[in-house]
Amino acid sequence: MRPFLWLRSQDDAEVALPMIDCQLLRREAQPELTPAAAKLLGAEGPEEVSLFFILKVDPASGTITANTKAPVLIISGSSLGYQIFLERQDLKVDEPLINLVPPAEGG
Repeated sequence: MRPFLWLRSQDDAEVALPMIDCQLLRREAQPELTPAAAKLLGAEGPEEVSLFFILKVDPASGTITANTKAPVLIISGSSLGYQIFLERQDLKVDEPLINLVPPAEGG
């Protein structure tokens, strides 16, 4: 699994946002999708929905942050995606990616 993907606009191929699959991050950093919410999106269940965080790269500082407050949900087998806003107070629009990455194995 590649850690970084690009979310491309269907209307303008030059518009793209970097993102990361939430499954690659620490368990406690992964948003949960209820079966009811998955059905609202048109999926049979949460297993048919992949969750991603949009990333922001600051070239001046070399930091990468993730928008944990508004993940993007992509329904498997379709080109449909949605961005949702989560109400949890512990989530941030600019969470440093280093805070979300699990520790290296054996380290």
